[in-house]
Amino acid sequence: MTNNLNLLTTEQFFGSSDPTLDKEIVTLIDEFTMEVVNYIQTTTWIDGTVITSVNEADLI
Repeated sequence: MTNNLNLLTTEQFFGSSDPTLDKEIVTLIDEFTMEVVNYIQTTTWIDGTVITSVNEADLI
C-alpha cells in the first residue's frame, strides 16, 4: 500500500537535478505501473569497467 508513503514518481526523480537525490538506493513509484520500485545506483558495467559519460555515449 503506497498511500502512506511520500515517494517521488520515476518521472519526477529522473527529471530532477537535485543533488540531495543522489543516493545509492532510491525507492520510487513507477508512473506507468504505479508499483513501488527500488533503483540501485550502478558504478561499473558487468565486466567491471567503470561507467563514465564516455562509455555511456559509446552505447548510442
